[in-house]
Amino acid sequence: MGSPAYGVVDPKELAGPLRFWDFVKFAFKGSHLARLALVILSIVTNTAICERLFSELAQIHTARRNRFKPDKVKKLSIIRQAVRKKNAIKL
Repeated sequence: MGSPAYGVVDPKELAGPLRFWDFVKFAFKGSHLARLALVILSIVTNTAICERLFSELAQIHTARRNRFKPDKVKKLSIIRQAVRKKNAIKL
């Protein structure tokens, strides 16, 4: 591993994790940690699936069905997903 080029880069230019790890990757040629950090930081977060599941849970766990045990709610959710998937295939 090479030594970093301290003093060459203005610290303000390294503001932000992507720029920092890109610099580390350049400064330490072949840094596995820098490559891993860049891959992890490049992952786009998406909450749509989580929101969809909570919406589905709200349809299952209503005021009339509020005494269902978690296992029963999970089974109903799995059944709903299977039915939705089967209906999507037919279309």
